Amino acid sequence: MKTFAAALHEGTTAVFYLLLLHDTEGQTQFGWLPHDLKPRAGYVSLEDVDRLLAERRQLGRYRFNSLDLRLFMFGARPDSRLRDVGVVRCEQGETVWTLGDLLVASDHLGCPIQIGRKLPMGSAPLCYILRPG
Repeated sequence: MKTFAAALHEGTTAVFYLLLLHDTEGQTQFGWLPHDLKPRAGYVSLEDVDRLLAERRQLGRYRFNSLDLRLFMFGARPDSRLRDVGVVRCEQGETVWTLGDLLVASDHLGCPIQIGRKLPMGSAPLCYILRPG
């Protein structure tokens, strides 16, 4: 998710991922779609980016050095409703980030996260949805 959020924030219209199909080299497996077409984590993340960042426009990119966080903000229409969508991750270690009026948060695979006003952060990117503005 972080690769796609960063690329889309730069204003690209398309992002290509070279290792989409299944490939092996010894015991190492590459690709997002293995021979049985059961999607791997990267493919599921791509689906989530497509859903959450529909009709996106860039709102800003921020770095919070005190918390070691990197954040990309978009105005988008997840599920056809105008919202502010953030993709955030902690560069190193873990931290907790206090947010305002948070509607929904999900992990890098699109699974909902139970949260209050505090969002636990790690190296895996998290996505959150706020009311616009």
